[in-house]
Amino acid sequence: MRKVTLFDKFKYWFDNLMAKGAIVLILWLMLTSLLVVLISSASMKLTAQVLEDSRGDQGSFSDLFWMNLGTVLQPGLAEEGGSWTFKLENFTVAMMGILLVSTLIGLITAGIEERLQQLRKGRSFVLEQNHTIILGWSSQIFTVVAELVVANANQRRPVIAILGDADKVEMEDQLREQVKDLKNTRLVIRSGSATEPNDLDLVNPYSARSIILLPPETDSPDGAVLKTLLALTKNLPPTQHTCQIVTSLQDVRNRSVAKMIGKDKVTIVMVNDLLARLTVQTSLQPGLSSVYTELFDFDGDEIYFKAEPGLTGKTFADALFAYAESAAIGLHKAHGPTLLNPPLTTPIEAGDRLAVISADDDTIRLTEMPPQAIAEEAILAQTYYRGIQQRQILLLGWNHRAPFILAELGRYVAPGSSVTVVDEMEETLWRQEVLWEESSNLRIQYQNGDTSSRTVLESLDIPSYTQILVLSPSKLHTTQEADERTLFTLLHLRNLCEQLHCTVSITSEMMDTRNRKLAAVTQTDDFVVSQQMVSLLLAQISENPQLNDLFDDLLDVDGSEIYLKPIGEYVHTQHPLNFYTLVEAARRHNEAAIGYRLMRHSSNPERQYGVKLNPNKVEKIQFTPDDFLIVLAED
Repeated sequence: MRKVTLFDKFKYWFDNLMAKGAIVLILWLMLTSLLVVLISSASMKLTAQVLEDSRGDQGSFSDLFWMNLGTVLQPGLAEEGGSWTFKLENFTVAMMGILLVSTLIGLITAGIEERLQQLRKGRSFVLEQNHTIILGWSSQIFTVVAELVVANANQRRPVIAILGDADKVEMEDQLREQVKDLKNTRLVIRSGSATEPNDLDLVNPYSARSIILLPPETDSPDGAVLKTLLALTKNLPPTQHTCQIVTSLQDVRNRSVAKMIGKDKVTIVMVNDLLARLTVQTSLQPGLSSVYTELFDFDGDEIYFKAEPGLTGKTFADALFAYAESAAIGLHKAHGPTLLNPPLTTPIEAGDRLAVISADDDTIRLTEMPPQAIAEEAILAQTYYRGIQQRQILLLGWNHRAPFILAELGRYVAPGSSVTVVDEMEETLWRQEVLWEESSNLRIQYQNGDTSSRTVLESLDIPSYTQILVLSPSKLHTTQEADERTLFTLLHLRNLCEQLHCTVSITSEMMDTRNRKLAAVTQTDDFVVSQQMVSLLLAQISENPQLNDLFDDLLDVDGSEIYLKPIGEYVHTQHPLNFYTLVEAARRHNEAAIGYRLMRHSSNPERQYGVKLNPNKVEKIQFTPDDFLIVLAED
């Protein structure tokens, strides 16, 4: 056994001292400097009593202490005079000063670098109040941040705090590249795990206004979401947690567990259900994805809830004409649910709030409808009813959302409809995954094949289908690879349609919104950008949690949904018409008109593919029989 010496003990003490960081070392260095000055001053005073002309007798001890302190802090030799003993003492103090000052400078530099490294790691506490927090790092974050920046434009010094499991500097660089203009919003980024309570505390979650919990991009994201919810509620009971938590789940069976953890403070978006509804509705009505994108994002018109005492005692029909620059779509009862497109005779009572589409909350203003604004002679008296139609649908590709899409399709189509699924998966494995029970409306069949192969597509008898759905393959490694394969399929489909002179409607799912612009050459009727839609919805609900129930109702087959109907079913299009006339024409069908789609702009992304929501009701527009009226209706 090794014998511990006094030197070993000193070395061990010194190692522990060095490990305590620059601040502790600087304090020890200051004490050492004062000790050197004290010893040297005492030595000079004692020497002056023995030797003559030592200069140590020219002042008091305090004067010598101050002189030596100056020599240590600004090393230098005395100019002249004094004995050799004094000069030696002065030289010793000067050398000690050089050593101590250089060490001090080095320690201060090291301390600053150490602090910069700590800041680089993003491990300091966020001292903010009423801020928005984003937990998790995924491709969704860029859309979420961009939307929150727009939403915060009229706020005073808004802050978004982000906690991600990537390097802080890398996260900052990526956000700076993807979100070009932060306007008045300040980003505070911290590095850590959202499932660790100590890391969560860095972003001060219990003083936040809202928390957006982004699922990780893994095969089983729900587990991480539930762990984060547990971590959020670990240190503070949900009853004391004032901010709203917004997140998304894939498996509906996990929803009840999440609600049990977060109680009424957590709002959950079911991703697969949401995207299945969007995909089905969009495939049946090309152009609908642009309508939902406009409603979901903050750039343009959004949905607000507004109390209107001036409309108390009137009906919902009166509310349809009460705004020139906003559009009433529903009514939130003071002691009841939100009603989308309620019966026109529904009374507006005290405490009720209107659901209104408007550019901003301050643009919701009651206005008087101008006299003779409605062109009665242009409104058609005939009522159209198309009912549920029989459809033959081709589904190309397969992912984890496809079973939900099949189930949703069965609720929208007439009996006798069919779906043909084409994918590379073995049929036995496919049947195990889909767990499909055929409804009385929809017959399903499966065909094995590569959806990007020209030979496979040529064998499918494309003209025999009324709709084609192209799903993004989820088993590829990156979103870009998935979108590239989708683009190949769309290009082949469009070329085949041109050769076969068929006009089948094609709807595709894309992962990256930037690839939608590239896909314009395919002339596809519509796209559902899945990640973008979920991100937009999370950002909207974080600002107004009540929107979750409204959007859920809006996407449900029961009740009222958004439809694009031929404008020729409502009015004559020979002359320009204002939107008041279209609102009245839709009202006579028990529908609420909220916009239109001009087909002459259907391929122009700068014009929202022809979609215009909440137009000014006074301005006149020249429509054509090919255009569509966007309405809220039950069928």
